[in-house]
Amino acid sequence: MSKTLAKNNSAIVALVRDAYGNGLSGNTERSLRFIREALKLLEAQHEVIETKGDARKQLAFDALNREAAQQSGWPEFDGSQVQENIEKWAKKGLTLDLLPGLPAEEAAA
Repeated sequence: MSKTLAKNNSAIVALVRDAYGNGLSGNTERSLRFIREALKLLEAQHEVIETKGDARKQLAFDALNREAAQQSGWPEFDGSQVQENIEKWAKKGLTLDLLPGLPAEEAAA
């Protein structure tokens, strides 16, 4: 079950990182949608743990994860004011340093 939990946790962490990045870039609705999906997955993960890896609960988790990845009906990412928003949040101590895969100069913004 530990490999399953690690896989599930990776999916949840990815959603939270997406939420954080979208929030910092000024895409509030997208950010909130990612948070909502992460909360659903956390609840489903809790069910998997509580039932000691019940296959049905894991299938439900997997279905929620696929649904979150589709982003049906979500607004498109708006990159028009990304730099301004990133700078605004950086002044308040919220930076991109938690997001992997960004060039160092972007993470330092």
